[in-house]
Order: sequence, then structure tokens, then C-alpha cells
Amino acid sequence: MNKKEKHPAPKRRLNKKHVLVAILLVILAAALTVFGFVAVKWWPVWKQNVFYFLFKEEPEEAELAPRPSFVLTPSPSPTPLPASTPELEPVGPIPTPTPTPVPTPVLDDWNFVDEDTEIHIEEVVREKVRFYVADVKVRDAAVIGNAFANDKFGDYHEKTSVMAQKHDAVFAMSGDYCGFRDEGIIIRDGVLYRDNPDWREVAVLFKDGTFTVYDKRQAPSGEELVAMGAWQSWAFGPYVLKDGVPRESFPDTPNLNRLNPRAALGIVEPNHFIFIVVDGRCEDSEGMTLVDLGKEFLDRGCTDAYNLDGGGSATMYFNGRLVNSPLGSNRQRAISDIIYIAP
Repeated sequence: MNKKEKHPAPKRRLNKKHVLVAILLVILAAALTVFGFVAVKWWPVWKQNVFYFLFKEEPEEAELAPRPSFVLTPSPSPTPLPASTPELEPVGPIPTPTPTPVPTPVLDDWNFVDEDTEIHIEEVVREKVRFYVADVKVRDAAVIGNAFANDKFGDYHEKTSVMAQKHDAVFAMSGDYCGFRDEGIIIRDGVLYRDNPDWREVAVLFKDGTFTVYDKRQAPSGEELVAMGAWQSWAFGPYVLKDGVPRESFPDTPNLNRLNPRAALGIVEPNHFIFIVVDGRCEDSEGMTLVDLGKEFLDRGCTDAYNLDGGGSATMYFNGRLVNSPLGSNRQRAISDIIYIAP
């Protein structure tokens, strides 16, 4: 059986008219799409214009809230200035501040005053006792100095007046005779000379003008006192007044409990001191007990007071002369040290 040969189907050709129509349809569709988009977006404007051209009337607008009205208030007219300014009452000259008065320098047999130091000496005479009180105020405690006999620390001896004159002192008083002993804490002009505490009480003057009495063996060491600002220390004693309380009893030693010449110093307040020298062992002045000495310092406003070397050593010097009468005959004993003031 003979098979018929298969022939491929003939290819269809595109009709040009159909293609053109399709292109036009696509263009038309695109145009309509664009037109529709524009029409939707711009319709409010077109609508307004169509109304205007067709009816010659403005389209209605949405009502706006009325603007608030403002009422202007005229500003008050300024107060007119007076025709003439009243004259001010005349004022006197502005007072200048009164300067702190500088004390007039004074120097006589009983007083010394300058701008840094005041010394007033009083002689007190009572029944069978005569003593001298030096009331001393200083601006700086460093004015209260120490002098050694022959200008050396040790067992050297000179009279009070001799040492005072060598240092141009206006005031001087016998010290604690430190060269006679090897015990005690001795600080002079801020320098530690001896640091050997014993049974004696110690009196210390500090650079800030304060004064402290320490009980037996209760004082700090000499180095500690210097570090604390000690300027002078004395090791004789005993104290006769402490913390405002006068001492009522002393060890049973003849020199302490009998009438004797005395020398002592006390403090009223910082940089205000009292020095007392009592004559004794003579017809017109028998001397003073330590109990009475403590009460005398208390009566003069002191809080603390300390006994120094008395007896024949008790001497007060002022302005080139002896104030008291040592040993009742104006005879000075040569001693190892003095307290002095040389403004």
C-alpha cells in the first residue's frame, strides 16, 4: 500500500489592514487612559471654567470664617514733665572715715607706749609688803625675748641690768636661772636648748601669744612643744594659778610657804601679760607667800600664773633703772638669764 506523502500546511500571511487597526486601537487606548487620568485630576478646574463660560456666574465658594475685628486703643498720652526740676537740697561734704588712732609714744619712769607695745608699771605698798606690777600688752609675742648671761646658754652669770642694756631692752625681769640646773625643758626664742623633763612644772609661751602651764611630767617633749609653736619655756615653778583657780597648797618646803621675795608672770588673754616682782627680807617689805601671789594674779584678771626664780634674784628693770630693791639694798645678783622686751 502506497503511503501518500504529507505536505506542510501553507503559512498564513498577516493582513496589513488588521495590523494597522490593532496599532490604532492601542494608540486609542493609551490616549483614553491618559485623557482619563488628566480629566480626573483637573476636573475641578474644568468644572469651574465650564460654569463660568456657560452661565457667566462665579461658582460658589466655601464660606470662610469671618476675620476677627480689632479695636485699636489709643495709647495714653505721656505725663508732661514739670516746667522746672525742683532743686535738690544741698548736701554737706561726705565724711571721711576716721583712721584708727595711733597711740602717742610715751616713755617715762613708769610707762612705755608705742603702736605695738604698752607697758604700765605700778608700785603697790601694803602692810609689810611692797611689790611692782608690770601690765604688758604686745601686738606680737615675739617681742618678749630671752637673754643669756654672756650671750651663752649654760652656767654663766650677769646682772639683770647689764643683760638688759646689751639688748636695748626697755623692760626686763629675772628669769628661771636655767644655768644653775641640768633639768627641765628650756626653749628660748623658739630654740630648744634642753629637753630633760623632771619633777618641775613647765610654763610655755607660744608664738600666738597664748600661755600654758603643764603639770609635772605631763608636758609634751621639747621637740613637740617647738613643733606646736613654743617661743619661750621656763622650768622653775611651781605654778600659782591655773585655769582661773589659785593654788591653795604647796609642798612643805620653806621657800615655798614662807614670806619671800618673788618674781612671777601670768596671762590675762593672748598677748596680754602681768609681771610681778615682790621685794622681801627687808624691814619695809617681808615678802609674799605663793598662795597670796596666786590670788594677786587672779585679782588682776589672769587665768594662769607661774613662779620664777625669786629670793635675791628677783629683779625688775625699766627704762635704764632698777624698779625694785633687790635684797633690800638695790644690790643685783648675777644670774644666768632674763626675760626682756625691746620694742
